[in-house]
Order: sequence, then structure tokens, then C-alpha cells
Amino acid sequence: MVTRMPIVERVEQVCDGCVIDKQHQIPFPSVSEGSAEKRLTLIHIDLYGQITPSTLGGKSYFLLVVDDYSRFMWVEMLKSKSEALAYLEKVKARVETKTEGRLKAIRTDRGGEFNSTQFSVFYN
Repeated sequence: MVTRMPIVERVEQVCDGCVIDKQHQIPFPSVSEGSAEKRLTLIHIDLYGQITPSTLGGKSYFLLVVDDYSRFMWVEMLKSKSEALAYLEKVKARVETKTEGRLKAIRTDRGGEFNSTQFSVFYN
């Protein structure tokens, strides 16, 4: 069914990619290093989208915020990526008021949306 596919008859003909793919890999740890020991010590944030079709309100992105300790999640729907910081500040204020705690650290996927000057000011 496949044309021009080479037939491998001897082990010497196996490509480097095949050998690397079959190598043993160390499994991911069941508990990450540096996990939080109480609420709001560490939160994870990520921005998802563009979602199609958009919601009835015209929102095509969402910001996910996860507390590392409790695994409690907050989701905020956004019209554009530029709204991410405003909604993160809103979630932070709401959570700190409700729990009477202070946010200590934020972990991201190092996406470009979290590297702006405004986010740097917020982080500091």
C-alpha cells in the first residue's frame, strides 16, 4: 500500500531515530519537586485559545488558574489574550480576600503571553 518504502532486512539498517525511540525513559515523578505545602503558596496559570466557535458572548480564550496545594481551579473567559493580566489580577484579589492569604509564587509554561512588561511588573 505504501510506495517507495525501504524494506529493512538487517539490524544495521535501522535508523538512529528508531533506536532513540526505543530507549528507556525515566518516568515522570508522581509528586513534583517544589510542590506547595499550603494554599496560595504556588499557583499555575495557562492561557488557552483561540477557541472556535467562540462563546455567545464573543469570548475565544480562557485563563486557567490552579492552586498547587488544593488543586482548586478558576477559569476566566476572555475576548483576547491582552485581557489575561486584568483577569489574573481579579482572580488574585478575589482569592486573597476569600482565603485571607497571600499569593507567593506563580508558575507558567513560559508562554510568550506571560513575558510582557506588564506581567513582569505584576510578578515583582
